Formats: sequence, C-alpha cells, structure tokens
Amino acid sequence: MKKILIINAHSIQNKGDAGIILSMIDSIKEEVENAEIAISSRYWESDKDFYSNLEIETLPQIFDYPDTALPYYKRALIVLNQLIYVIKHKNKSDSSDKRKSKLIKWYNEADIVVSCGGGFLLSNHKYLIEPSLISHLYQILFAIWKGKKVIAYSQTIGPFISKMSKKLSSYVLAKADILYVREDLSKQFLEEIGVKNVKVVSDSAFSLKPSEIEISDTFNGNKGKLVGVTLRQWKFPNSGNPEKLYSNYLESVAKGIDHLVNKGYEVVLIPQVVGPTPYEDDRLANKEILNKLSKYSTSVINELDISQLNAREMKFIYSKLTFLIGTRMHSNIFALSSNVPVIAISYEAKTKGIMQKLNLDNYSVDIDKVTSENLTSMINDLEKNYNNYVFHLSDSIPTVIGESKEPAKKIKQLVQY
Repeated sequence: MKKILIINAHSIQNKGDAGIILSMIDSIKEEVENAEIAISSRYWESDKDFYSNLEIETLPQIFDYPDTALPYYKRALIVLNQLIYVIKHKNKSDSSDKRKSKLIKWYNEADIVVSCGGGFLLSNHKYLIEPSLISHLYQILFAIWKGKKVIAYSQTIGPFISKMSKKLSSYVLAKADILYVREDLSKQFLEEIGVKNVKVVSDSAFSLKPSEIEISDTFNGNKGKLVGVTLRQWKFPNSGNPEKLYSNYLESVAKGIDHLVNKGYEVVLIPQVVGPTPYEDDRLANKEILNKLSKYSTSVINELDISQLNAREMKFIYSKLTFLIGTRMHSNIFALSSNVPVIAISYEAKTKGIMQKLNLDNYSVDIDKVTSENLTSMINDLEKNYNNYVFHLSDSIPTVIGESKEPAKKIKQLVQY
C-alpha cells in the first residue's frame, strides 16, 4: 500500500478544480496499485462527503487560507500566525489542533506529497507578496521539511512580480523533485527565478472520464445548432478601470450571443463554478449578461442548472454542444477533450497557453481585448472551418490525453524507490 497525499486542493464547487482532482485520482490509480489517497482541501468539510464515496479521506490544510475579501494587512497577519504554527509543528508528529492531527499524520506517513493541478502559485503584487501564495507554498514546504518526495501535478505557475515573491517561490519550488507545468510560459517564469526541475505536460483534466446522465430537450433537440457560453466575474487586477473592462467583456459576449441567435443557434449559459464564495459563482455573471441581450436573444437563452452535477457529468454536458465560447478554462478543456470546438476568452496566461499548445491561437482572445467585432469574426471563422477544427481535435487530443497522465507515471516511479 502506497500512501499519496494531495495538497493545495480548493473546492468541488469549482467543477474545473474538481475535474483536475478526479482525473489525477483516475491516473494515479491506473499506475499505482492499491494506492491510498487523501486530499488536503481548503473547503474540506463541504468536500468530504463527495470524496468519501470514492474511499478517499478529506483533510484540512496546514494553512488556513485567508479570506481574499479582507484587507491586505489582515490577510498578512493571518498568514503570519499560520506560519508560526507550521514552524512550531514541522518536527512534531501530531498537533493540539484536532482538525490537523490527522493531516500531520498523513504528512508523516505519506510516500509522496502531490501539489494538485491548477493555477495558484503566482503573485501579481508589485512590491510585496500575496498571502495566498505563501499559504500554498508552505503546504509544499511542510512536506519538504518532513523529508517527503514532492511533485507538482500539471500546474500553471507564475508570474511572480515582486522580488519577495520570486525569492520565496524559488526557495521552495527548487526543492521539489519535479514540477509538471501545463504551458511553456510557466516553464519560462520558473527558469527566470532559477528553478530548473520543470517539465511541460498537458492539463490533467484532459483525461477526465465523463459520466453519462439524462439531458434536457435543449441538448437533444438542437444538434448542430447549440452553443454553450461560460462566463466569470473578473476583477481585472492591476487595471486602472476594472469596471469599464468588465462591462466591455459582458457587452462583447452579449453581442456575440445576439449574433448567434440571429444565425439560428440556441445558446445555453453554463455556470462552470457555483461557489464556494459569491465572487466565484458564475450564475451572477450570467444574470448580468441577460440584462445586456436583445429581447429576441433573451427569449431563447437558457441557463443550465448544474449546481448538483459533478465534474464528470459536466464533461458529458459539454460533449453535446456544437461549440463553446468559454471563459472558464476547464469548461474549454472539457469541451476540447470531447472534440467540441472552442472559442476561448483568456483571463490569465494559462488559457492562452493551452490554446497555443493545441495550435488554436486564432480562436483565443484576451479578456481585456475582447470586442464584439473580434468575437463575431471568430464565430464566423469557426463556422466556415468547423469540420477542419473537429478533425484537428480528433487527431491531436489522444496525444494530449496521454501526455496528461505523465505525472502519474512519475509518481509510480518515485514511490517504488
């Protein structure tokens, strides 16, 4: 029996993050016979029932992640207190905090500690360091202090803007056994801060296995004319006028939807993420865009209620679309890996990197540069080249899926030493 501890997990209410974890579990179990897996998650109490059905223990994190709504100084103080706690317990086998005693036991007994896939190791602060980055890095550092083998599983890492964030990230990440990243840009960020133990692979969620479910008449009755749209609330960090940029983003997508409806498509708004915080709930962005649509478009718009669906079921839903206009990166991955074409709206480098990796740059636009003109132009181009796009996916996705399982093969190699 090999014990594998997965850390840095977020919440199953983010279907993308959940898809990453589930695909990791699939790939690890394929490679490591009789693997015993535990997950250290930020929202572990709400996640534990779901994972217990898979016979996986869910644990808190060694760091209590600070509420991003708090002022910077309060978040920094929370992180400082947590840092003191971690340092005090790095050489101990248990904890006075009963919630974390099991976690520390897992750190002590694990054959390997795996920092889960995702995009959380970054800091855009110009002068200081994001408290959330410290929280994530110290989960990794705690495993290193315990003398464990440590890998990062298909992540987006960086950018690191301030000198402090560069130094701390370099110090911790250079000590891992290997860092698997999902774009060349992440590798570049790491090499710039002196971290060399890096390999580029595909996002783990490309290999997620879907689960078939009963679907509505919307999906059964509109074959060839059904477009999905995923939106998100976005704060446009480091922008001088985030409200204007956010309004422009929604208005551009709304005009794109009007364009689709005029062409005879039915459009479904799909909330890929429904929590755990209001800012992360895509249903709020969906409500905002409904107010920007023409009355004709609004009458044929549906919002899919997926709050009760898991990531595997979500992937099945995406497989039934004609194509997707996706802001949420993992909605794009769920669609692309089902051979469904995507127009990607990129809010961070990770989306652009994945589209570049698939040679689909011309179907990607930055969220701060999206306009009704460039969006409708991409829609028209996709229609014209639809069959070629689908063929390209059917030809390239099998290789991408195989590559996405490479970190699991490395885990097998490391735990067998």
